[in-house]
Amino acid sequence: MGGARLTRRALLRMSFPHVVVNTYSRNMLVWRAAALAVFFIGGYFIAAMQYRSVSIAAMELRVDQSRDHADQYLSDAIKLQKKLDVQQVELSQLHSQLDKLQADRISLHNDLVFYKNLAGKKTELARNKADAKEAALAASPTSPVVSTIASSAAKPEAAAQDANLVVLKSFAVNRAAESGEYAFSILLAKDSNQDKAIKGVLKVTLVGVEVDKVVTVPFDEPRPFVVDFKKSQRINGEFQMPEYWANRKIRVSLLEDGNAKPSYSWVSKVPD
Repeated sequence: MGGARLTRRALLRMSFPHVVVNTYSRNMLVWRAAALAVFFIGGYFIAAMQYRSVSIAAMELRVDQSRDHADQYLSDAIKLQKKLDVQQVELSQLHSQLDKLQADRISLHNDLVFYKNLAGKKTELARNKADAKEAALAASPTSPVVSTIASSAAKPEAAAQDANLVVLKSFAVNRAAESGEYAFSILLAKDSNQDKAIKGVLKVTLVGVEVDKVVTVPFDEPRPFVVDFKKSQRINGEFQMPEYWANRKIRVSLLEDGNAKPSYSWVSKVPD
């Protein structure tokens, strides 16, 4: 060793860290550290930018797809709106027609009620008059026939029965409430004070002209009208007759007990 002596300082200068540190100056190390930091930071930013670019592209693709879907939905919505507008117009027209039909129905109902009430009042008035006349005629059975009779004609057989001569006091025919329906009221009386009763059946016949042909229809429903009186008797009934018949009439015939043919027959015109 040549008698030389190594000190601690000398040994420290010979160590590897000291050699490395002495090999590169402090400025060089700072620059290298800064370069490494810049490299790592730049790589991070580059990777982040690349990832962000991919995310933006994906988002743009999704936005484009969403826009396409939105355009399709908008087109469908426009078509549906057009259909809805057409249906609303049709619905409005149907509502208008329904309102018109409702108004017509109400008007027809009011007319029907009016005519029914009018017919009911006429029928009631006719019945009241008939009842009043019946009361008056019952008190005076030999009074003349009232003017409401359309026509009356006794058969020749009645002339031989002066003791029990039957007189037609009234024969009224009126319209009923329903179309084509009629009501008749006939009042018969004895032209005699004898106590012997007049008994028999009243036959009703409907007569009219249909296509230039006379039509005769017997009417005894629901049952024949029974005649049985000593002074007077009123007989009421209802019948139906086609409106299209012309010269419509109703004939009432009295068949007394024991006679096969009518003893009396009366005819009245059916109102139009």
